[in-house]
Amino acid sequence: MAFRSKRPEAEYPNGGWRHALGRDPVEPLLYSKNQALLYFVSRDLLGQEGSTSKESLWELPKVLGIVRKQLPSGAWKYSGGRDYIRSKEDYNQLETFRILRVLVEKYALDKKHDSIQRAASFLFNHQTDEGDFRGIVGNQYAPYYSAAIMELLIKAGYADGARILNGFRWLLSIRQDDGGWAFPLRTVGRNWTFR
Repeated sequence: MAFRSKRPEAEYPNGGWRHALGRDPVEPLLYSKNQALLYFVSRDLLGQEGSTSKESLWELPKVLGIVRKQLPSGAWKYSGGRDYIRSKEDYNQLETFRILRVLVEKYALDKKHDSIQRAASFLFNHQTDEGDFRGIVGNQYAPYYSAAIMELLIKAGYADGARILNGFRWLLSIRQDDGGWAFPLRTVGRNWTFR
């Protein structure tokens, strides 16, 4: 297998990023039988189109199995959970976020795929007027979940939407003076009644 990167080696000092590792990781990766891995190696490491199209990944048995489990609402069902912590709807939001990570990051699904459109609609229905995504951590806001959900939606092709812009405005509006973001006490096992 002879692959050449379209990226000029001049971008990388001292012979390029592959040389800097001491051992070239690309060659062994190219022998993989995993179509998704081959697609991303060709696209991201070699900067070229490979023999696998991203749309062909959407037809892989693993993807079809995941998509088949999607609920009519666009969510995926979270198995288990404790109703006193959050509602089934909110658990499903967490599971939808988890599944979306797999479909977008591992199998390159985007908003051209019906399943992604429905999942995006489900997630956007959990976005507040202020711009954050609520429900995963009860009724508390969670900047990290909001940002992570937005990242996936952007990667899926929703970057130019007003809802994403609203999410960025919200993130910037709650940023602390030190440049970071606060997170809910609930996530670290604390409550408001300290002893």
